[in-house]
Amino acid sequence: MKFSWSAAAAVAVVLWSATTAWAQVTWHVDNNAADNATAGYAPPAGTPAGQIKTVIQDAVNAAANGDTVLVYPGTYTSTNSEVVNLLGKAITLQAAVVYDVNVVATWATIDGQDARRCIVATLNETNQTVVRGLRIWRGRASAGGGIYVVNGSPRIEDCWFLSNIATGGVAAGGGLRLLNSTSMIQDCFFENNQAGAEGGAIFNAGGAIMVSGCDFTGNTAPRGGGVFMREDASILTA
Repeated sequence: MKFSWSAAAAVAVVLWSATTAWAQVTWHVDNNAADNATAGYAPPAGTPAGQIKTVIQDAVNAAANGDTVLVYPGTYTSTNSEVVNLLGKAITLQAAVVYDVNVVATWATIDGQDARRCIVATLNETNQTVVRGLRIWRGRASAGGGIYVVNGSPRIEDCWFLSNIATGGVAAGGGLRLLNSTSMIQDCFFENNQAGAEGGAIFNAGGAIMVSGCDFTGNTAPRGGGVFMREDASILTA
């Protein structure tokens, strides 16, 4: 398996720098503060208390276009129909720590608990919305158990899609479901995702997406265990 950004983590785990082309405010999400502080992953000293949250959606709600939401190692879930809704905002949602697949303490996990989607992007997100470095785990829905994208095109980079399920009979996409999207999916790992119909890892319809540097293993569906692309869609691979 290949992870373009965790090679460095084999030597040392480093904090992401929260810089974007139009960065304004960095929000920190940490629901495991004691353990993270011990491991050296705490928000920087002097961070205003109002910019530190324990719930990812609270940080997304507070963020403005150009902001960054850093998610510290831990497991994050919700009682809503999804753990995170990106709300159409041009923000970067990313892990605060470069993860090592062999070191649990480095994982920032979005956990759908086999009961809900992990991340939703349905409000015209553009490529200025970035999801990076997160472990997308146990999302479950009729379509798009891990990440559900409709009429939006967020960039999805360096994420680990694991054990997500789409239960629907059509247009499923266990790990990632895209409709009318031009998203770029780069350097992600899709492992053991499944769909009841099409696209165990990825389902794409009505748009032209780019998939680059991704690895697929153990994904299953009656049609297209790895990727299912409807005839009105296209995919560019690199």
